[in-house]
Amino acid sequence: MTSVCCYHAATGVTITGFNSDNNSGTMWDIWNSDGLQQMRREMAESGYQNICFNSRDTQCYEHITEMTPFRLLSSAQMKNFKKTNKNFQDKKIIVDNYPSFIQIFLDYKCNLNCPHCFQFVGRNSSVDYGLDIVNKPDFYEFLSNAETLNILGGEATLLKSYDKIIEHKKTLPDLNVLLTTNGCFLDKKVIPNLDCITEMVISVDGVTPEVYSDMRPSPSGKYDFEHLCNQLELYKEASKNYRTHTALSFTVCSKNYTQMPDFVNFAAKYNIPQINVYEIAEMNYDWLSLKDQMKLAVYQADTQRLRELAEETVARGRAVGVKACVKLRSIDFFDTEG
Repeated sequence: MTSVCCYHAATGVTITGFNSDNNSGTMWDIWNSDGLQQMRREMAESGYQNICFNSRDTQCYEHITEMTPFRLLSSAQMKNFKKTNKNFQDKKIIVDNYPSFIQIFLDYKCNLNCPHCFQFVGRNSSVDYGLDIVNKPDFYEFLSNAETLNILGGEATLLKSYDKIIEHKKTLPDLNVLLTTNGCFLDKKVIPNLDCITEMVISVDGVTPEVYSDMRPSPSGKYDFEHLCNQLELYKEASKNYRTHTALSFTVCSKNYTQMPDFVNFAAKYNIPQINVYEIAEMNYDWLSLKDQMKLAVYQADTQRLRELAEETVARGRAVGVKACVKLRSIDFFDTEG
């Protein structure tokens, strides 16, 4: 959602459960680690205090604006916000404010085996490394002062650390929680906790059984396209009573790019108001062989057709009331207004 510019060093922190170099010590140790101090130093030298919280060109401003309708800041969050701004102005490198944004990759454990996913290390781990984070003695202290918690995996809803975070959230009504999920466990892990989730992104990538199984294969065979549709049907009914903003996410490549306009209809079928469309080219290819890179990115050769599909997707979204955010860097197509 954001770059290093703001959340990752000035007002927020990213922690990865699977990476001990990124999660050792207390939350304060992480928040004032050598790496984050160096980032703050570089940003201070670049004059970051002149753009953060002000520039409409920054992703953080865009996201803060999107979150504003949900609620105002609590007194604790406002106090922290003011302290953060003062530390900005004073160009502090070691800070005493809490991060307003906490992003956690709990663990890379997942029930699917998506070929385009970079989080393949530890996918089948029996250890929940996220517990190393949520069991820190000052974790709840940090949550109590943060504005937003972004939960990612792997598939976070598989984990006990996710369950523990949800229990924390039930005592923190002012905390925004963002969740990214593959949608396989909506009935058991999301729907019962919708009052704890402010915003959710469900990764789909295909809207027919064949394409979905190719893009998001289930080693066990349990979590196929039919299972996803059943979960979304349950969510459609349950979500009527909650304000959780939900979007479907699609990573397009040679396997599914012709389905782009159909992504809109699929979202509308389940009363989901937004889709996010990205491309495999947005990601780092280091974990793919050259052959796989060419296979996944071959659609980019037909740039005119790709542009036509992108434009049709946005237009169809407007026609049916689904916000279609399409970002295709390979053809310089960016429409985030839908």
